[in-house]
Amino acid sequence: MAGPLGTTVFNVPELGALERQLREKQEAKNEQERRYREREVQTSGGEALYSKNAHKLKAGYGDVAAGAFNAMMKAGIEYEKTGSSESKAEFDKWNQKLNQMVQVGASISGGMLNEYQGFYANKGEGYAATEEQVDAGFSSLMNRKVNWKIENGEMFIESGQGFVPFSSHSMFSDKINPDNSFIIPREAKTGRYVVPTSFIMDRENIGVLSRSSGVDDAYRKLDKQMRFKIESDKNFLEDVAVYAEIKRGHISGKEPISVEMVQQAVRKMQNDDDFNEALQFYSDAIYERVDGIYNQFKEEEVDATSADALYSGEEKKTESPVYELKIGDKLDQERRVNMKGALNQAPVTMQKEFAVNQSEIQSYIDKYSEGKSPITAQDVIDVSAKYGVPVELILAQGRLESGFGTKGRGARTKNIYNVGNYTSGDTMVKDSAAQKAVSREMTDWVGGLEAYAKLLVEDYMPEDGDWSKLLDQEFVNKDGNRYATDEKYEDTI
Repeated sequence: MAGPLGTTVFNVPELGALERQLREKQEAKNEQERRYREREVQTSGGEALYSKNAHKLKAGYGDVAAGAFNAMMKAGIEYEKTGSSESKAEFDKWNQKLNQMVQVGASISGGMLNEYQGFYANKGEGYAATEEQVDAGFSSLMNRKVNWKIENGEMFIESGQGFVPFSSHSMFSDKINPDNSFIIPREAKTGRYVVPTSFIMDRENIGVLSRSSGVDDAYRKLDKQMRFKIESDKNFLEDVAVYAEIKRGHISGKEPISVEMVQQAVRKMQNDDDFNEALQFYSDAIYERVDGIYNQFKEEEVDATSADALYSGEEKKTESPVYELKIGDKLDQERRVNMKGALNQAPVTMQKEFAVNQSEIQSYIDKYSEGKSPITAQDVIDVSAKYGVPVELILAQGRLESGFGTKGRGARTKNIYNVGNYTSGDTMVKDSAAQKAVSREMTDWVGGLEAYAKLLVEDYMPEDGDWSKLLDQEFVNKDGNRYATDEKYEDTI
C-alpha cells in the first residue's frame, strides 16, 4: 500500500537538466550531420564545374545549364535540411545532368569559336562564305535562346516537334547538325572544266581543232569527246554538274562554291532527266564557244601549250595552264605526245567496263615502277587516243617489258616496250657493242612509246580491230612472227 501523498518527492530540476542535455546532444549531432551533408553537396563537383565554365557556355547551352544548376541546388538544400534518401537521389541526378550539360556545352561552344577564329586567321581563304555571312551566322548562333522546362524531375528542351528530353535534343547529339555546330562552308576545289572554254582548249582536245574540217565538225567531235569523258572521269562529271547548277540559277557562279554545293549537284546527276539536261547545257556551251576558238586557233596558229591558248572571249577565265604538270614533273615539251593527225578522239579500251581514269592509271604506273617511270598516265591516254591502241594493253606490256622504263634494256635505251631490242642481247655483256647491235635506243621516252603504238597498229592489230584476239590466240604480227620469244607471253599479258 502506497504511502501518504504528502511523503512523495519529485526531483523536477534534475529531470529537466537531463532532458536539456539530451536535446543539446541531438542538436549538435543534427548540426554535425547537416554540415557533413553540406560538405557532401559542395564537394560533389557540379557547383564548382558550373562556376568555372558558365561564362564559356554559348548558343543556348548556358540557358539549359542554368536551369539544371538551379534544380540541383534546390535538391541540395533539401538534402542538407532533411537528409532524406529521396532528396539525396534528386540531388545526385541533377548533379549528373549538370556535369553532362556543362562538359558538352563548353566543348561545342569552344569548337564554334575556333571555327569562327579560324576563318579570320586564314583571312577567309578556302571558305565559301563572306565576312558578313560568317559574322551574322556566328552572332545569331552565339546569342541563341532555347526554351526549356522541368516536369516530373526531368528537363525538356523545345524542338520543332514540341519539347523533348534534353539528352535526346539535337543540341546534345553526338552527330554534327545545325544545332550543335558552327561550320563555315569550305570552298570546293572545282576543276577547270566548270569553265567550258577550258574543256575545248584542253590538251587532248587541241588535236580536235587542228584536224577538224570546220566549226561544225569540231563541235561534233568535241561533243562526242565530252560524252565519253563524263562517263570515264569523275572529276569531269562534277564540273559538268556544277556548270548545270549555275545555268539553272541554283549556284550564282560569282561566289565561292562549297563542297556541299558540289555534292548536291552530283547527286542530281543520278536522275536521268537532270543528267541529260546537264549534258545539253554543256553541249550548248561548247557550241556557243567553239566558233570563236576554232577561228582563233586556225588564224593565229595558237600554241596549245601556251597560256595564250585560252580564249579571251570567255566570261570567266581560268588561271590554270593548258598543260597541268605535276610538281616535280620535268618532262620537256618535245616529250609530250603530238596529237596532230590523230586517228581517234578518245582513248581506246578492249573492254567496255574498263574506265579510263587518269589518277588510277597513274597509281598503277607508280606502283609497278616504284614511282620512277619517265612516262605518265596522260602519255598513255594520249597515245591510246592518237593511235587507237587499248589502254589496258599499253599498261600490261609496259609493266611486263621494263617496269615502265625502270628495268633492263628498256630502261637503258629509253625503249620501254623493247621495240627492236632482240632477246638474243639479253645474254650479252651489258652495253657491249654486240648488245647494242641488237638493241634500239630511242631519242626520248615518249618517242619510244609512240614507236610501240605504231608497230602494234601497223603489224599486230587484227583486221577486224578486235585486240582481244592477240591475247585469246597468239601475240603475233601479220607475218606470223611473235612479239616476244616467250610462248606464254600472251598468257602473262
